[in-house]
Amino acid sequence: MREKLLIAGDTNTGKTMTIIHLATVYPNSTVVAFDAEGDIDLTLEEMKASIGVTLPNLVVVNVKPDWYEFVGKYKEFKVKLKPEDWMCFDMMGVFWDLAQIYFARRVFGESPSEHILKLKEQAKRTDFAGFDGLTEWSLIKRMHNEDVFDDAVRWSDFNVLATTSLTDFSPKEKIPPTGYDYIMANEFGKKLEGEKHNRYRFRDILIIYVRKDGHFCYKVVKQKNTVMTMPLVEHDFTGRSLIEVYREVKYAH
Repeated sequence: MREKLLIAGDTNTGKTMTIIHLATVYPNSTVVAFDAEGDIDLTLEEMKASIGVTLPNLVVVNVKPDWYEFVGKYKEFKVKLKPEDWMCFDMMGVFWDLAQIYFARRVFGESPSEHILKLKEQAKRTDFAGFDGLTEWSLIKRMHNEDVFDDAVRWSDFNVLATTSLTDFSPKEKIPPTGYDYIMANEFGKKLEGEKHNRYRFRDILIIYVRKDGHFCYKVVKQKNTVMTMPLVEHDFTGRSLIEVYREVKYAH
């Protein structure tokens, strides 16, 4: 079965290492990882220096702050991947920021923060949101979604794994009494960073965290065709690959 997996967690919970572990769990598959922050290469260098590990089936593509250079690299690699291979995106929130930055600099000749500050000064309104909701945000979303992420997750044959960090719910956000947002708010008090429709693209969403006793654990907050009920089941993957434990649990039956 094709995997479409999103893994979220705070800093130092093992998100980047999970992408690296894909190459060890699937040694006969090619794993292409788009690295928006340089963490994968750094981790690989540390692993090679300490234990001499090399992973010839892992291809790391460092992403520069140019959206369409990233899109070009994505298209270059996607045609090479077979159904058993993996496409990975480390830190989805950074890719969402990258689309906004590229749009603002192309259209306004300035960064999003500079553009928003200028508009706020002109509007003299503290609640001004920045980009226009009907025109500018829709174009930014189309760049982000149609150019890469809808194509990868929804329309391609290869497996997809992405990571993202967590952020607090806004005080203005209304949390429904049931469903995904209710689970995220009550179990973790946080939501996913990045474009808000990411949660709909992926079949499975895992939240990883480190307990006070130092154990690395995850909980599944979304699984396709499964009704999630609270309290969520905790899975301990301390000393093991998250991917190995996830596969064992998901396909146990």
